[in-house]
Amino acid sequence: MTDSGQNRATRVSGYEAYFVGVVMFSFMLNFLDRQILTLLLQPIKTEFGVSDTALGLLTGFAFAAFYAILGLPISRLADRTSRRVILVASIAVWSVATIASGFSTTFTQLVVARIFLGLGEAGFVPVATSLIADSVPAHRRATAMGLANAGFPLGIMAGFLIGALGLQWHGWRGAFLIAGFPGVVIALLFWMTIREPRPAGRSTPLAEDRAHESLVASLALLWSRRSYRYVVAGNSLSAIAIFGLSSWLPTFLVRSFPQDAHNVGYILAPAFGIAGTVGVILGGIIGDRFSAREAARGLWLCAGVCIPVIPLIGASILSTSLTAAVVFYSVAYCISVIYSGPAMATMCGVIPARNRAFAIGIALYGMNLLGLGVGPLFVGVVSDLVGGGRYGTQLGMLLETLIYLPAAACYFLASRSVAQDLAQVEGITSASVDPAIGVSPRPAPMPLR
Repeated sequence: MTDSGQNRATRVSGYEAYFVGVVMFSFMLNFLDRQILTLLLQPIKTEFGVSDTALGLLTGFAFAAFYAILGLPISRLADRTSRRVILVASIAVWSVATIASGFSTTFTQLVVARIFLGLGEAGFVPVATSLIADSVPAHRRATAMGLANAGFPLGIMAGFLIGALGLQWHGWRGAFLIAGFPGVVIALLFWMTIREPRPAGRSTPLAEDRAHESLVASLALLWSRRSYRYVVAGNSLSAIAIFGLSSWLPTFLVRSFPQDAHNVGYILAPAFGIAGTVGVILGGIIGDRFSAREAARGLWLCAGVCIPVIPLIGASILSTSLTAAVVFYSVAYCISVIYSGPAMATMCGVIPARNRAFAIGIALYGMNLLGLGVGPLFVGVVSDLVGGGRYGTQLGMLLETLIYLPAAACYFLASRSVAQDLAQVEGITSASVDPAIGVSPRPAPMPLR
């Protein structure tokens, strides 16, 4: 290739930059509309007089059940129809559901709106990820994925900021209304300016493989990868703690310190936004370095970060100072999300290309059904069992923190078989894997795409 050809190949087009920017903003709205409820739990409880268990169901299961169950069929539908249409519909549905939450006059109406929020968000992440993969050249794909995923911690930050502003100006209903309207605009913008990639980025052999492989065969292949099974289990357990603790932290701080909910939102917004962004980026960089010589090291990192998180969260929850509580939790949150990059890279590496989208869909299913469904509900149930209030929430959060121990064990178990699973994907015979050390005799970088 000539120098001019190489420059053209590495140059980022204006459309590509615009596309990644719109998708990143959509990712941010995705988590904003999901996260904003966590800051509004105490005002909602005060108005409707519901239990902490009911709040846990509202925060988690009402959303997660439909989000997780519908995610897989929507992902499979996206392989057969326009992903652009599905994405626009998803953004529109969850945005309207958020707005509808602001018009709720009963707790039941709020639950129904939360269910529709789950319906709207169900297919967004796998479909958006597929669009990125097909719209961005391979040598820039990891960067594009990283930028898109940065929308998640930014969405948490925006959720706390907008929630705080809405509470201060118009109450909890106003917060939902402010959060919902930007999504309607983005849905229209996506429809008018984003195009379906042509070709869709799937080679003919890969498409034929998918067409002829049955669902049972796909599931059997995933189950045969021992490291994949343990990583999915570790991710799901980690998600229980991350989503459960994050959902109840604002309410716990309101109950523990003389602060209004909107003040807590202003405090937590930069804490979550900065800590989460730093953690995700560090996880990817450190994970690549750890896995470059030996794939198991990336999973050792995943296991290792679970351990210091436990005392840090404990120090946060038991602190008698609001500043100390937020600082300890911010550090813990930054460390807790480091696992995401190495874990995702492992799942992509040990599964053949034709099954990777389905494999990620299964992993997201477990993380959302357990993380979003069980995590917030567990804290609410424990809180009610011991009388609610500050100490009930505190006990529930402390107990949920212990879930990091079995999560660490799962990542360690996955590390013991990851080399063999990678060897199968790379077409290396089992004889080339040294059983004494459990790694391939030649260094094999972790495939990221």
